[in-house]
Amino acid sequence: MKRLKLQEYEEITITEMRKYHSKAKVREKAHALELLNKGKSREEVAEILGKLKKTISNWTVNYKNSGISGLFDKERSGRAREVTDEIRDKIIEIAESPETSTKNSIRDDIEKNLE
Repeated sequence: MKRLKLQEYEEITITEMRKYHSKAKVREKAHALELLNKGKSREEVAEILGKLKKTISNWTVNYKNSGISGLFDKERSGRAREVTDEIRDKIIEIAESPETSTKNSIRDDIEKNLE
């Protein structure tokens, strides 16, 4: 894969993202792009950042295909809830009740009330 060469406006944006973005993962990806732009190989960047060469390649491809938005992770669905909203609300109500004060009494009340 050939080396990454950023335009001046891209360099400025990537540098600002590396320094100031609120998400560490985005800062790390921006840092990788900066290093690649300065002539480092993917192997060198992977070693510097403690990542696999394939990870650095993926970040580069994502940037080339999607620009700045390629630095952001895609939305993930996450794990499904194990309890319904109704049960969760009941658990909170039991936990906040003045009659329950220890984790054992909370557990016992939940088991009794949700059977």
